[in-house]
Amino acid sequence: MDTEAYEKVVYSYHPTITRKSTPRTFPEIISHDQMEPAYKLMSCLECYACTAATPIKNLSRDGVDWTGSPGATALVLFAKAALDPRDNLNRTQLAEASGVKDIPLYSQLEGICPNEIDILNHAIISIKKKFWTNPEMRTQTRDDAPSVFIKSKKWSAFVKLPEKTKLKLIEDGTLKSVKLKEFPEAYIYSAND
Repeated sequence: MDTEAYEKVVYSYHPTITRKSTPRTFPEIISHDQMEPAYKLMSCLECYACTAATPIKNLSRDGVDWTGSPGATALVLFAKAALDPRDNLNRTQLAEASGVKDIPLYSQLEGICPNEIDILNHAIISIKKKFWTNPEMRTQTRDDAPSVFIKSKKWSAFVKLPEKTKLKLIEDGTLKSVKLKEFPEAYIYSAND
């Protein structure tokens, strides 16, 4: 599976710590309480199971359009760096660009991580609280978006496609239903170029 396009999204949020100076002492003395929020996210395998479990926002001729909704893996790695006390990068603009403030607390993320990362509490909610005073904390349940198969000239994928997005794409003429015996719900995507 080619994950290059999504990896570009992940790395656009600078998922590693950035230091402006070298530490005064070595080893650095960091208390458990200071390091614990980032430590809880360090076992991420980047398997993308959490990203695959949640609905996408839109499609483009190049695949999933991650603008303003980068997927759970990108947010976990962003949170790991942003919550690390050694990080000196001002991540406010990145947090705003990620759309995490408005991302629902998808129930699909509960227990999805093979390394048992609590994605909702330790990544998404922690980031919302770090960057906003009163962030939205709405929950979205499992049955909001079915998994569908989509094929285009350049790519194909199984995605969680919300009904509202699907209907808009069908209305725009970029998404057409096809019958494939292997898949209960399948579509051909063709961008208007």
